[in-house]
Amino acid sequence: MTWFDGASFLIAALYFLGTLFMLTGLLLRRSPLQSTALGLSFAGFVLHTILLAALLFGLASFDRANGGVERGFFVQVFAWVLLLFFFLLWHSLRNAFLGLAVSPVSLIAYLSSFTIRSEAAPSMVKGIFGWVHIGSLLLSVALATAACVAGILFLYIDGKIKHKTRLTGFDREMPALSAFDRINHIAALAGFPLFTIGMFAGFMNAGQIWGTTLSWDPKEILSLIVWAAYCIWFYQRLIRGARGRRVALMAVVIFAACLFSMFGVNIFMDTHHSFRV
Repeated sequence: MTWFDGASFLIAALYFLGTLFMLTGLLLRRSPLQSTALGLSFAGFVLHTILLAALLFGLASFDRANGGVERGFFVQVFAWVLLLFFFLLWHSLRNAFLGLAVSPVSLIAYLSSFTIRSEAAPSMVKGIFGWVHIGSLLLSVALATAACVAGILFLYIDGKIKHKTRLTGFDREMPALSAFDRINHIAALAGFPLFTIGMFAGFMNAGQIWGTTLSWDPKEILSLIVWAAYCIWFYQRLIRGARGRRVALMAVVIFAACLFSMFGVNIFMDTHHSFRV
């Protein structure tokens, strides 16, 4: 086992234990367990940061053929960004429940990065436009992921309140609806500009790789649809000041579309952005 394999296993273990301790702490209402969970997750995050730096500067490798190194790295960055966003939110809102909402998604994304296989295809990244394309979209999708989780929880608690159902157990540990709405607001306002930058850089990157900025590939078409939905979400939040169930539901729909764009297209359609897991 190499140091890279050992560090990868330790990061996964820390993320898993962080999620487990958080779940147990919330169920038993034990603050020390929740604090331990945050410490474990943060330790994994720090080690993950070091590992990403090693991958970025060529000090470690996924040892995957045909672009797997590159794409596995980007999925790891996605998991890292999602956790970064969580720690920033926790610092602002001081509610440990958000960790239980985000940590499992980050763990799944982190583990999936080691299973990615790419088909024989040109590199997805060429020059500055390629890196901006991938980086901006990863940040945007990470924000959409957090907004989706917040949106689902908002709809769940709001439904209970509307039906006058008593909040018990887990429900009492959740933040107020305003906290979930704030996450939605941040994700929409920051996510849309990032997605727009990522799309523009992607067109420039495509021109360098395939000689055309828009080839009407299925993933490109779906990305334009997601961009339009993101635009509506952004407009509703910033211009109209929309809040509540409607924008929470929009966050869930946009995340589902992002997920299908990233993975579903590769399974069900032919695309030159293809990779397999």
